[in-house]
Amino acid sequence: MQAVLDEIIKTVVNLKPEDRQKVIQAVQEEERKTKTNGEDISVSPDTVWLRENRHRYSGMYVAIENGELVGQGKNFREADKDAKKNGSQKPFITYVFPADSEPFGGW
Repeated sequence: MQAVLDEIIKTVVNLKPEDRQKVIQAVQEEERKTKTNGEDISVSPDTVWLRENRHRYSGMYVAIENGELVGQGKNFREADKDAKKNGSQKPFITYVFPADSEPFGGW
């Protein structure tokens, strides 16, 4: 797999600048596409990441952007600071409740 990736990178690097930009835009567009939850309903990449990884971050705050973890911490401020350190400007930050916790309701 690494050999294929190296060949792709070599090919893209050797393209004319305008063609290289088209490749970059195509890849970025693919990354921005909303992932699905296995049904016909679309969900955000952040929601998909949270559902797939919540067991690893139980009891912590996580900062997610475009379906990728960009920060984490024991509290909101730590997760936000970690995300900013990693170059994120507006991550989705949430607390990951432990799986065995009681659901919380409003008034």
